[in-house]
Amino acid sequence: MVIEPGRRGLESEIRGDGKPGFKRSSKDSEFIPLRHIIIFPENSHTAIVFAERFGHYGVITFLRTCFQSVFMRRLSTVTMDFDPLTTLSALRNATYKKLSFRAPRRKNPDGTLLDFAPSVGIHVDLKKQKRVKDLETNNGSIDANKVFGVLKDEMRSSGMTAPVDSTGWSSAITVEMVNGQERTFDVDNDGPALVYPLNGAEVNGETVPGGIRPSDEVFVAVCNEILEQIEGQYEVSSTTRLPKLTKYLDWESSHYDSWEVDYYDGAESDGDTARAVHSEQSGIVV
Repeated sequence: MVIEPGRRGLESEIRGDGKPGFKRSSKDSEFIPLRHIIIFPENSHTAIVFAERFGHYGVITFLRTCFQSVFMRRLSTVTMDFDPLTTLSALRNATYKKLSFRAPRRKNPDGTLLDFAPSVGIHVDLKKQKRVKDLETNNGSIDANKVFGVLKDEMRSSGMTAPVDSTGWSSAITVEMVNGQERTFDVDNDGPALVYPLNGAEVNGETVPGGIRPSDEVFVAVCNEILEQIEGQYEVSSTTRLPKLTKYLDWESSHYDSWEVDYYDGAESDGDTARAVHSEQSGIVV
């Protein structure tokens, strides 16, 4: 399924065939199509959700709320957890050298803009590889306080002062797995979720270039690579793979009442359909 959240705070350039392009400011709403695939491994009690993310934007919170409300309404006796997929054994043996931190955006008083001010980012490159297990809590999750402790230590050694209050800050760790592959882990209240890049991924021996939106074929191919890497967990076997695109069917809505939705964001629209080209990189959160 494809979900298109409207986001302000992004800049883009729109181009059409034979038409001059024009730039859109951060005040304009961009509707970004984010792809999602849900697979139910055979004989498993767990479904795996592949959720596309654009830069720091995604709809995983929306999906969690949607799924839980529907299941509770229809199947009151069923319990459901919506947790990020984390391979703790791989994390304990992984090392890290790069961390990135992003400050929360400042909101404008009247709330007309979702993202009022640019977000400040801090990137930390360590001189030596460190073990990810040094950042873990006793139950095996990532301790956000320890992660921000690395930021404070590194900034102190550089003669700079780290933010006193890290509330609302987000952070990510680029780790190197035992097999040499790099993966990025988001650090938040739910623990680290596996994030796999689409731009820059190797698909059929070719590197997916940056600056483009990866195709559906690339999206499915990377999802299958993820399934291959997590074999043996959640009843995922060597035969658990996503089908080719020709097997996916369009939603048949002829038997349902259709709805028409008008969006009002205070701006006039000329009715033209345009596609925005973004510079952010695309990835998959599992």
